[in-house]
This record gives sequence, structure tokens and C-alpha cells, in this order.
Amino acid sequence: MDRPLSKVELMKQMERFINDKNRGISIDHFSQIAGYESKYLLSIFKEKIQPISEGVQIRVSRALASWKRGEIRVMIKPHNNTKFVEYRPRGETKQKIQPKISFDIRNGAIRLQPGPVNRMDYSKPGLDELIGD
Repeated sequence: MDRPLSKVELMKQMERFINDKNRGISIDHFSQIAGYESKYLLSIFKEKIQPISEGVQIRVSRALASWKRGEIRVMIKPHNNTKFVEYRPRGETKQKIQPKISFDIRNGAIRLQPGPVNRMDYSKPGLDELIGD
């Protein structure tokens, strides 16, 4: 079993996740996977009103890791077009790999790194975070 992310790292990754408009899953569906209401998760990670408890840290870390590994898919019921979340059986996990140019800072210089990356991985900072707004 994976160890949960630290509270600081979880806060960074969830901020990136929430701000990503092309994440592929709604906040409501993601909070359903984590076992909390979306308003509660948004009050913790977006509005920063409430602190992160150990339970939230563990459950959200697990949900984020499952999403990153491709174990979760968003399905649509054909008869009424409603969306629901489903876990994929073992062996059917599919990560969304896409070509991307990522950025890295080494010795004070920004370096470009082209190559395939996991689309749902929020562990690396974007260009705006590297530059410092």
C-alpha cells in the first residue's frame, strides 16, 4: 500500500488538480471517491478555511494515487447521459500518456524536458510555479 503524501505535498498537488480545467473528472466525482463532500474538500484545498486532518490526508492521497494510476474511469449511462465513477478491474488500468514539454530548474536555469508524461500526474510544478508568478 502506498504511503500518503505529506500535507504540504498534498496541498500543492490538490491545488494543481483543482485548477486544471482539463482534468477529466469533476470535483464532485473525485470527492465521492475520497469519501467526502465536494464543499468540504474545496474548503480545505481551495479556500484553505479548514486544516487537513490525518483522515483527509490518507483518503485524498489514496484517491489521487488511484486517479494517477488510471484505476478510476468516469462512465456515462447511455439511457439518461448521467456520469458516474467506476473502478477499473486489475489489469485494465489505463494511464493517460501524452507528449509534453516539462520544465526543470537546475543550478538556477530552467531546462526543457520533452517526452511522454502521465496526464493525471500533478506532482511536478508548472511553468508559472517555476517562474514564481
